Amino acid sequence: MVTAHWISPKSESSTSPTIVISNVDKSQPLYYDYGGFPPETYKYQHNAPGNPEVAQRVSSLLNDGGITTTFDSQRGWDHGVFVPGMLLDPQAEIPIVAISLDSGMNAAQHIKIGELLRPLRDEGVLIIGSGSSYHNFNTFFAPKGSEARKKGVEESIVFDDWLQETCCEDYEKSRAILSNWRGTAPGSYDAHPAGGEEHFVPLFVAFGAGGSKGKIVGGVGEEGEMAGDILMSNVEFS
Repeated sequence: MVTAHWISPKSESSTSPTIVISNVDKSQPLYYDYGGFPPETYKYQHNAPGNPEVAQRVSSLLNDGGITTTFDSQRGWDHGVFVPGMLLDPQAEIPIVAISLDSGMNAAQHIKIGELLRPLRDEGVLIIGSGSSYHNFNTFFAPKGSEARKKGVEESIVFDDWLQETCCEDYEKSRAILSNWRGTAPGSYDAHPAGGEEHFVPLFVAFGAGGSKGKIVGGVGEEGEMAGDILMSNVEFS
């Protein structure tokens, strides 16, 4: 689980990414890393265990590709881990290895990380990029019907159209576009304001691990429950 809510400490060199990997065998306490939500959202439970063997395998694959890794045996499952975990595995039976993002947020580097992790797919490991294709709080908290909300909705549609088209292209073409997403995506700073790229970056790891054309497998739109009229998509790389 590559989570938008875990960012590695800044490395001295922007060309040498550092990834932190959870290395636990037992279930972890949940890390309620959010605020202002209903009381029940602080009572969620997801007691999925970790998997040290897979954690070591992740580290080995990344190290062999020139990516620095460290282990963390203390951090609980953040909501980028336990929310999709609760939805995909309500019984909490599937072991989890959580993986941080590199603080540099470089798209090409995270695609490379995904490519290095690609062998895991043949070893029975599901790789999930947990984030959001649109993440602008100014729009999320703008009253529905307000001009700010309407503008944000229009921006989400423009960005999501680009995302769907890009992810469903030939892999190498998509790779080039995604590597320079800030320079190619219309409305990139509307969908992900400067300094807030972390919710989009897990997609790059999933894309690299997939190594194929993407497929849109659902999301949130006018009939969605999470953000209502704001358009967001989920992409599967199989």
